[in-house]
Amino acid sequence: MDLKFTIAEPETMAFSEQYYKDSASYRRIRNRTRWALPAVLLPILAVFTYLFGFSWTTAAIFGAAAVAWIVIAPKRFDMRVRNYMQRQMFESSYSKVFGVYKVRIEEIHLVCDGPLGY
Repeated sequence: MDLKFTIAEPETMAFSEQYYKDSASYRRIRNRTRWALPAVLLPILAVFTYLFGFSWTTAAIFGAAAVAWIVIAPKRFDMRVRNYMQRQMFESSYSKVFGVYKVRIEEIHLVCDGPLGY
């Protein structure tokens, strides 16, 4: 069986993004980032309420900040990881793997010819 395929930057980016999104540790870190700021804002709101009394304005500001962060944080986290992956791909060692690969599968051995060698 003969296979011929090309590995390029867009496919590699898509593969890496899917790998990270399927990763349990990635999802765990992403959720921690999402809930960290609201978890910090709640005790601060409690201190403000204790010191200055309850105010709808203060509660609304803290609530809006928490909700905005919950919505924005996952997108921001994904964007930062994507930018990191792009910077990593522009390193000289990474760009060597892009190109056309030819793979021959036989009963006794496997032969691969590509940009990295034979």
